[in-house]
This record gives sequence, structure tokens and C-alpha cells, in this order.
Amino acid sequence: MSRTLAIAAAVALTTSAGCYLAHERATRHETDAGTVAPACPTDATREWSVAISLGAAAGGYAMAPDPSCGVHVLVSAEGETGAVAHMQIDAVGALHQTPTGLFGSIGRDALAYHDGALYAAIAGLGTDEGPIGLRLAVERVSGEDWFEEGVDIDGGYGAIAIDAAGVVHMAYALPDGVAHATRAADGSWSRDVIDFRLSAPVTIALDASGATHVSYAWVTAPSVHGAAYATNASGRWETIDLEPIDPLGETGSDTTVLVGPRGVHLLYQAYAEPGVRKIQHALRRPDRSFTFETIDDVGSFGVPTNAGALDADGWLHVVYEGIAPSTDPMSPPIRYATDRSGAFVAETVPAPPGTRAPMITVDASGVVHLLVYQSGRVLHMRRRM
Repeated sequence: MSRTLAIAAAVALTTSAGCYLAHERATRHETDAGTVAPACPTDATREWSVAISLGAAAGGYAMAPDPSCGVHVLVSAEGETGAVAHMQIDAVGALHQTPTGLFGSIGRDALAYHDGALYAAIAGLGTDEGPIGLRLAVERVSGEDWFEEGVDIDGGYGAIAIDAAGVVHMAYALPDGVAHATRAADGSWSRDVIDFRLSAPVTIALDASGATHVSYAWVTAPSVHGAAYATNASGRWETIDLEPIDPLGETGSDTTVLVGPRGVHLLYQAYAEPGVRKIQHALRRPDRSFTFETIDDVGSFGVPTNAGALDADGWLHVVYEGIAPSTDPMSPPIRYATDRSGAFVAETVPAPPGTRAPMITVDASGVVHLLVYQSGRVLHMRRRM
């Protein structure tokens, strides 16, 4: 294991991942009554589906919506040298699985769909013949072999997004910082170091103008943590710490960044009392002002997870771990919240006992998809909004 991977694993478990590209909004159709109708057929109801297993996932998992409805999922069975499988869950919930020929771990926010192709950020040792460290993997035609190339031998678990011009953007952890890399049309990579503090996990989003937005949790000492947001919208990188430093180390962990019509959304954990975290939402409006609100007073994102997604109307959908009962501390409830009514309303998801590390996305038909981790495997659940 490289130094970067060891540090990233110590700061953030990689049992969850995901991606939402703000500029690739799901299509929808408006009915005469002005409500949103499915863009494609789906049998999902407003009740959560029974959880189905997608297989072993000790090396992490990632999810991205498909514009034709349903979602794509990458699952790594065993970690740095484990085989990676590609699964597509279609609009009626059918599961289609294909091998990828890829080996490695999958971090959060590590999968993107753009212009008919899937793009993934893979970390680990790779194979004897292939690159190591952080790699880009691309499947341009469904079912065909994935193209793979090295990005940064020192790169840890990465987040990926593709802009309107097809330029690949990655944000990822370094041994002593956070970096942003882009791939030019000629295949060359350029890199900027955003922050020189040890940071993980990292998420990324792009806005309509092509600016990059990154969120991450930083640590400068075992008990000094924080949440940060960085953007190059002004033409140079600007970094903002979201929460004051908490001496107990409870503030600022597990962040997610999303971009929508209202501005830049940041989700993160903040300290409430010893051992208890609140789920926080920060919105940076187009005028650069911030507003802050609490989604849930008692909760935790648990291990790093892609905690949020935006639907086609720009409303937030958030998933996180609640507080486990004292009689079963390893079984926190899985909580889901959305602000579609104008204010956040939260509910407990009927997930199987012992599930952790939830992640979420919303597909083109308005179906909310969850992945949760249970005893070395990943489970999928879904429902209509």
C-alpha cells in the first residue's frame, strides 16, 4: 500500500462512493397540472423497495445515474487488488452485471456518466502490467473493455466529474494535501494543489460555467478536524473553512458538494455534543453569501459517504446514519431527508439491520436510489420521490 492510500484509508474508510454531475441534469416532462412525470417507465413506488445484494464490496462502491433512467454501480470486492464489477440497475429494477477487467479500490464520488461513456477514478496497486496509484478508467461502449491510464502515482481515492466539453476533472487526496487534475484533449494531465492539509474524503462538482467546486474534510492533528470548500470560480483557487475547529475532533468530517439552481450546496457533519453530530447544510448563493441550516440534530454520516444528490428540480436528497440504540451500537438507523416541501423532512429508511455507510442518487425518472453496506456486501434500495 502506498503512503497516500494508507493515509486516505486511515482518515476515511472507502466503503461508500458516488457521483452527481450538476451540469448533466436528468430530463423530465411537465404534465398539464405542472407536476413532474417520469421521463421513462418505472415500477418504483413511493415505498422503499426490499434491499437486494449487489455482492461483495470490501473495496468500496460508486453510483451514477444514467440519463436513460436507472443507475450504474461499480463495486470493488476486495480492495487495492480486488476485481471491480460494473452493474446497471434499469428503470424496472432489473440488474445487469458485466466484468470490467479493472482492479483496485473505489472512493466516494468516483463514477460519472457523460455522453454515452462511463468514467471512474480507481485507486490502488492495479496489476503487474498496469498503472498504480490513482487511475482513470473509461468504458466508451457498454460491455466492451475499459480503457485505463495513470493519473498520479501519489494520488489516493479520487472524485471525478466531466465538463460540457468532455474534459475530465479529478479531485483527490495527496499524502499532504488535496489536488485537482484535468485531462486535456491530447491526453496530458495538469495538476493544482488546492490545500496542503491532510484531507479526505474529497468530492467534486462542476457548474454551468465550467468552474470546479471541491469539498473535503481536513485534519492537522489527531484532534483538530474541519470541513472545507474550495472553488476556482474566480480564476484562482479559493478555500473556505466551513466550521470552527472543534477540540474533540467531531466537527467537519464527511463532506459532499453539489451544484444546482440555488447555488453551491455543502453537506457535512458538525459537533452538537460529545459523541453526537448534527447534519449540516450550507448554501453558497450566486452572490457568494452563505446560509446555514441543520438537517438533523442527531445523526452521523458514519464512514465517508456520498450523502447527497440533487433531483431535476434542484431539490436536495440527503442520506446519513442516525444514532444507534445503546442495545445495538453497530446498527444505526439509515435516515433520508429531502427539502422538496421547502424545508427538510427526515424519515428512517427500513433498511436491513446492521447496514451502514449509505449513499444516494436520483435518476432521470425521479427514483431515489440508495446503496448501503452490510457485512462486507453492498445492498441496493429505491423508491419514487
